[in-house]
Amino acid sequence: MKKIIALLLLLTATASVADQRLPDWTARTGSGDEVRLHDRLADSSGTLLAIVASDSQENGQEQQRALLNTHQQLAEAMDDLPPVMHLTLIAGAPRLVHGFIRRGLAREYEAPVRDEDILMVFLSDYDNYTEPSGLTVDEQGTWVWIDGQGVIYWVLRESDDDTAERLMRALEER
Repeated sequence: MKKIIALLLLLTATASVADQRLPDWTARTGSGDEVRLHDRLADSSGTLLAIVASDSQENGQEQQRALLNTHQQLAEAMDDLPPVMHLTLIAGAPRLVHGFIRRGLAREYEAPVRDEDILMVFLSDYDNYTEPSGLTVDEQGTWVWIDGQGVIYWVLRESDDDTAERLMRALEER
């Protein structure tokens, strides 16, 4: 019964964003390299994307910690974990402080996340994220299964201690 409820919740959350796309933004990696988002996505089997998008620094840090914790649980539990990338979206930050913010955020990540799997996109506002993707900015981090062209197949919100289990079930069904 729990499995059916979890699947229904996943399908409900996915219905509004399935087949939507993330824009092909220019991003910076944890080490400062400039990359195109779609160039970093795995073409064949897809990529699991952990997205931090928050209206406050404090909540963004909470989302980042929760997503990292779930990623660590997945890495310990799954031998065949697909590529996982962490995408932090930052809206409204003055260009002068982008490097400072990027370096500070990159230091917060730890194994199993590699510098090249940390991506940061600076936006003028979150409309550049929410309108094309159908995703929202809220209090929880977001897990997205995405293909190499940025097409979103499903979305799962980081919510509690069982997020890793729900993600494993969703990944098994892909």
